[in-house]
Amino acid sequence: MSSCNSNDNLVQFRALSENLQTSSLLIKNENEKIYHEMEDKLKDPHTLSRAKFWQPKAMEVKKFSSDMKDYIDKLTSNLKNSAALTTDSSKEMFNEADKKSVSLLFNEQGKSVELYQKLVAFKKSLTGVIKPDEFSDNPMVQRDLVSYGERMKTFVLPDIATNSKKDNTSKTNAIVNYFQNITVICALTILNKEQNDILSAENAMLNYFNSMTVSNYDGFTQYLPLISQNNTYFEAGQLLEIKAGVGAFSSAAKPNIYINGIRIPINTEGVSIYKLRIGNKPGKHSITVTIKFIRPDGTSATVNKNINYIVAE
Repeated sequence: MSSCNSNDNLVQFRALSENLQTSSLLIKNENEKIYHEMEDKLKDPHTLSRAKFWQPKAMEVKKFSSDMKDYIDKLTSNLKNSAALTTDSSKEMFNEADKKSVSLLFNEQGKSVELYQKLVAFKKSLTGVIKPDEFSDNPMVQRDLVSYGERMKTFVLPDIATNSKKDNTSKTNAIVNYFQNITVICALTILNKEQNDILSAENAMLNYFNSMTVSNYDGFTQYLPLISQNNTYFEAGQLLEIKAGVGAFSSAAKPNIYINGIRIPINTEGVSIYKLRIGNKPGKHSITVTIKFIRPDGTSATVNKNINYIVAE
């Protein structure tokens, strides 16, 4: 967001802000589908025992994410009111009056520091939902949770440090600097980016919890295709990564996985990983993932899913 410190093209920042909002809506809808799916698993005797453990954790994640999103929505509303803007305003926003509106809210009223502190608390709360000690009687699951927890500390809000006073101070200064001498549309874009990061973190946690609730019933086990992507919003040159598997990422179902028309072999963990270097063509894009696998009864099954993402203009 460093370019927000200059009077760049208004249309570009509006387009960027709109793209982030579209991306956030896609992730939000996907998250709601997972919540409903986990609720349904509480009604299925084949998944009930696992869902009873993991579904409450999903609801913890939902609360932390909702609280953080509500806070950012309030900041957004306060900024628009302060600048006398509406979402469909045609007012030019590259002027000193707009910069004063941003400075008043985020610098003089201390909202940039407060925002950082809430982001730190959110990251700690979200990653704290993962508790490997709860599986002291199951070393394999415990090791997986330890590994996943460490990965999430890097994935969730990567610009926010939670383990060092020195790091926190420097990062706080960075957050404060984001809102120095910028216009309203730039500040709104920063807030939209934070919303998008929060939803992406929520999605990653939900997908993991949902994967832990697959049925362990022999004979009629439902193999669950699992497909995830590292993000839905990209700058040109960034890397899109797709992971796909069956069941609890098992290779026992002999899956054949095709991503973007290419058959991707599964690795030793039963997962196919596809990486795509994002090109320069802006707008919405889609990649088709097809998984063909064998059910426990020997019958074949095919699942298709579109992975959507947005490239910034």
